[in-house]
Amino acid sequence: MAAASSSPSPLRATPGAASCPRSDPSLKVTASALPQSSESVLPYSIFYFTSQSGTYTAEKIKEDNPRDQDSRWSAKSNHHPQYIVLKLDYPAVVKRIRFGKFEKAHVCNIKRFRVDGGMTESCEVPLLEAGLSNNSKQEVFNLKHTMYGKMFPCSFIKITPLQAFGPNFNYSIWFVELTGIYEPAVVEPCLSWYHSARSIEAVRLCLKHFRQRGYADSFDALLRDSGIQLEHPVLTELHSSLVERGDFEATERILERCVEQGMMDKFLVNQELTPIWTEITGCGPRPGMRGGHQMCIDPDEKKMYLFGGWDGSQDLADFWVYDIESNQWTCLSQNTEMEGGPSARSCHKMVLDPIRKQLFSLGRYVDIQSMCDENEPPTIDFYVYDINTARWTIITDNTASMGGPGLLFDHQMCLDPDKRVIYVLGGKILARSSPARRPADSSLSGLFSYEIPTNTWREIRTDSNHSTPGKGEVWSRYGHSMCFHTGERKLYTFAGTRSMKEHLNDFFAYDLEKDELEEVDASRSEEAPEAGVTQRATIDTDSNRIHMLCGMPKGKDRQLEGAGNSLWIFYLDEALTQAASAAGKWSCVYRSSTRKNAISSPEPCPRYAHQFVYDHINKVHYLFGGNPGTEKNNKTRLDDFWSLQLCRLSKREAVRQCLLAIRKQRYLELCSSDPFAAMHYLQSSYAQVVDRNSPSELDALHLLPRHLFESISSEDAAARKTEGREGVFSALGAFFPEEYTQPKGNLVDLVKI
Repeated sequence: MAAASSSPSPLRATPGAASCPRSDPSLKVTASALPQSSESVLPYSIFYFTSQSGTYTAEKIKEDNPRDQDSRWSAKSNHHPQYIVLKLDYPAVVKRIRFGKFEKAHVCNIKRFRVDGGMTESCEVPLLEAGLSNNSKQEVFNLKHTMYGKMFPCSFIKITPLQAFGPNFNYSIWFVELTGIYEPAVVEPCLSWYHSARSIEAVRLCLKHFRQRGYADSFDALLRDSGIQLEHPVLTELHSSLVERGDFEATERILERCVEQGMMDKFLVNQELTPIWTEITGCGPRPGMRGGHQMCIDPDEKKMYLFGGWDGSQDLADFWVYDIESNQWTCLSQNTEMEGGPSARSCHKMVLDPIRKQLFSLGRYVDIQSMCDENEPPTIDFYVYDINTARWTIITDNTASMGGPGLLFDHQMCLDPDKRVIYVLGGKILARSSPARRPADSSLSGLFSYEIPTNTWREIRTDSNHSTPGKGEVWSRYGHSMCFHTGERKLYTFAGTRSMKEHLNDFFAYDLEKDELEEVDASRSEEAPEAGVTQRATIDTDSNRIHMLCGMPKGKDRQLEGAGNSLWIFYLDEALTQAASAAGKWSCVYRSSTRKNAISSPEPCPRYAHQFVYDHINKVHYLFGGNPGTEKNNKTRLDDFWSLQLCRLSKREAVRQCLLAIRKQRYLELCSSDPFAAMHYLQSSYAQVVDRNSPSELDALHLLPRHLFESISSEDAAARKTEGREGVFSALGAFFPEEYTQPKGNLVDLVKI
């Protein structure tokens, strides 16, 4: 359980002084400000391990031998904590960790794990918490390597297994590789910033402690000698008026000034989105129950189109348009095949060209029995509908003969309106074995493009047959999601299924200009959409975020029965989120069963095989139909219609919550000095800012009069007053950006006795 010796660090850090490690420009160390450097494998030694079992020694994780069952570290037990600490040969910015595995699934594989790092063996910085799949495929995870937008180095990495796939088996790690940047030209400025930031944060913790304890002379002396600010000057003014003087009216005026100057704007932008579902009802005809249908929206014209689907007994061929302004459905055709259009179908795809007002439809599901009964194998037809002339036109009755995909379903399709190119990824291809006329095993389609002006198909990528796709290769899939970013000119693809036993939750992008594939999210942490099918994705290029409505989830090691929906947000660009913590991460804003941000409005029941489209102009989603996944009647389909708006805390509401906290503290202090004035203040000033639609706030209002009859000593009243004011000040600080506020930690928490 001892450490191997390591070479001394070639780097030396020279701490410097600054006002705040989160905001001082003199300490800014970002990738763009540093010399360009490529990632390298980082050599390390085993520094410490809690235990090891027999020949399964810690040193073996440095070698990748997937066929050797002894080539692993295994703890002596599965009792927590069990961990292993790696020491890098020299400090480095550690960006990724790779886990190798045995050549087949193993009960000792770690199902959940945590990675921490730091410059000391205590590894105080959390870097990752995620899980591995129980298979033979190597997995790579991105590690946290920035803090307040600045890169930081590590000398130690700690890996803590949290759960094995076998409940009574010891943890095993087979192979670990770390990659990152170790060049001194890059790491030395990061190391200097790291030490300086820790020094500055220590001083700020002392300043906070002195002020809270009333050590004014010590506070002033440290502030003067260090030149380090505890917080933004306006918050210092707020603390003086609220905590030190108890001038509540001045406190409210300062708060109003903060709002006028936009000091709360960053906090408001980074608030979690709250879902507001509204069921859309109306008079007149409307589409019937269905799943596996298709919808497209034209936000400019405020129209939405719906075609086909499966009603539980048969495929449908009806074609509808919904006028958003008049809230009216209109049936354009009861049977498109009778009007020269596609036949009844489901599991197809449809895209809209918003510039030329054309709809394109491709693919359909064909059951195996039909393929056996027909004399000729079914082919994949391709149609276009001209909205202006209300006319269907068949482009081809067999795209495969033109170099396009074969008969497929559950694929994804996106249109680039500027270049007039359609992209088709994945889907199951159905074919029939010619000698016996029996259906062959379905294969998976690759990535295709169709150029509308030239009527030309091209296969861009075929399905990778490797266990892990290499650079430029793609795993084909079905039941996935895909959306097109018009600004970046990238196709974003998430999740899907390769087989009944292989469910994906990867997230990658295809750059159309560079013809390159890149992994978007390599962390695959627990806080991400589950692997599954019938994912529905939309994109908002203004806020640079992807919305993902997930249905029919599949667990890593088991299938979750029935439908259960969740809505996730992924921010693509840190600059547009205004928060480094939000960029490049999934955030769940809605679950159909237990929601993160519960609200009292109605919501749609869980489902899959639904349709979900987005009006990017008015920022509204629309949901129609689907399969509820009920076991009692598997033919049941839905015909309900919903809108979804994602709302954030408004500036007015933020101010109201702040005033509620300030006025409650003022009322409590009046209770001990002037009960009659307190009662009047409660009925007037405090009651004015209570949300009458909030049961919790009304309950709190009804309980406040009890404080009028409390009898406490003057010493207790004074202590309660100081504690209450400090609590309100901390609560107000939560409405400001972190770089404006005092440290969240406390000095006394660092003292161990």
